[in-house]
Amino acid sequence: MNLANEKGNVIAYTVIAIAAVSALVVGMFYMNTSSTLGEIGARNENRAYSLALAGKYYAVINNLSDNTGTNGQDFVLDSITGDKFHLLITGTCPQPVAIESIGIVNFNTPYEARRKISIAQSCP
Repeated sequence: MNLANEKGNVIAYTVIAIAAVSALVVGMFYMNTSSTLGEIGARNENRAYSLALAGKYYAVINNLSDNTGTNGQDFVLDSITGDKFHLLITGTCPQPVAIESIGIVNFNTPYEARRKISIAQSCP
């Protein structure tokens, strides 16, 4: 048996093994990154919905209408991340008042999320 002609096979198998392991690592990195970004997006959507609910409750509890000076106003809850809700109120008592609350998370960033809640509030 002559081993002189088979020494190049080890290099070929090593290159193939390194390429296969590299492909697996790149695939795992891609899957981990896409999963993390999906979780961030879902978390921001939930925070935006909670902010929209907070704006709705704020408007309902304070019996706001479009003549109270809060129509179109932003209420900033966190100045670092830009978390806020925006109120749009149309109508005055004794007619029903339409309240639209928009929760905004990470304002003016690539991860910005918005959720909107609309209700019609009857006057007491």
